[in-house]
Amino acid sequence: VNILQRLPFRMFLKNAYDDKSIQEALIAKSELEWLIVRPGVLMNCPASGNYSVLLRPNEWRNGIVARQDVADFIVERIDANALNCEKPVIIRYPL
Repeated sequence: VNILQRLPFRMFLKNAYDDKSIQEALIAKSELEWLIVRPGVLMNCPASGNYSVLLRPNEWRNGIVARQDVADFIVERIDANALNCEKPVIIRYPL
């Protein structure tokens, strides 16, 4: 998220984000195959089938995405047995 979005997140959700970081570190250290999906702002709209999967931190952007598109991505990865120990950001439209 950009600096204007980061400040309110840090002010109001600091503990939640600190906890999330600890949880993600524990998962990443495990010997399990895992996938941490980071959706943008979730919308209650129909699936588009047209979303971006941003894998590298320098690509990550905040955006909006349909809940159904996130579910589609997760099911697709599970069906393909391709969890790949990744932390992708899923968005359709960047903010």
